[in-house]
Amino acid sequence: MAELVAEYAAAHLQDRYDLVVPVPISWAREQERGFNQAALLAEGLDAGSAQGGLLRIRYTQPQVGKNREERTQNLLGAFRAIEAVNGRRILLIDDVVTSGGTATACALALREAGASRVLLLTFCAEMIGGVSGV
Repeated sequence: MAELVAEYAAAHLQDRYDLVVPVPISWAREQERGFNQAALLAEGLDAGSAQGGLLRIRYTQPQVGKNREERTQNLLGAFRAIEAVNGRRILLIDDVVTSGGTATACALALREAGASRVLLLTFCAEMIGGVSGV
């Protein structure tokens, strides 16, 4: 999967981002799985990587089974970006996008920290508002 993400980014997003930031998962979830799938997808991309560029600062319930409004409420205040994103064009990496709630919460945190632009690249996306994700 990581190779496909890297190929897509090289072919379609070249020169549109300065920094790659994977969506963080909770410490407990990472310990349980042994990895962060978004971080694995981000590893093969040609740009500076900010593994810690975005922090999950609040535990959230799993998004599975929640409607769009519940997902949005669940993620309020869950992320904080570090100063290194200030003035940078960010390529946010997530493995799956369903409602867009996580990506939106992450993008808001990145913009609040001064990111000049946030692009989202995901491996798998559900139709969101009638527009298919990449």
